Amino acid sequence: MSYEFYKIIHIICFAGVLISTSLLAFAPKKKIYSIVQGICALLIFVTGMGLMARVGISHGAGWPAWIKVKMGLFIGYTIVPPILIKRFNKNIGFMVLIISFIGLVYTAVNQY
Repeated sequence: MSYEFYKIIHIICFAGVLISTSLLAFAPKKKIYSIVQGICALLIFVTGMGLMARVGISHGAGWPAWIKVKMGLFIGYTIVPPILIKRFNKNIGFMVLIISFIGLVYTAVNQY
C-alpha cells in the first residue's frame, strides 16, 4: 500500500478518535463510542507503523525522538480520556478541555 493511503487512513482514524472521545464525554449511550474509539485507535497504530515502514524506519532500529513523542501522545490520548471521563463525570467540561489540548498537541506533532 502507498504512503498516501496510510496517511489518509491515519488522519481519518484520528478524526474518528477525536469525535468518538467527545461523544463519549457527552452522549448517554457510551458503549458504542468506546468501541469506535478503540477500533480507530488500533487503526491509527497500524497505519502509523505502515507509515514508518514507508518512510524507511526499521522496527528493530532505534526510533527518532519525534516518533517517541507521538507514541507517548497516542497512548495518552487513547487510554487516559476514557478513564477520566468515567471517573470524573461531574467535571466533564474540564476533562474535555484536557482532551482537546492533548488532541491539539498530537495534531501539531502529526505534521512531521
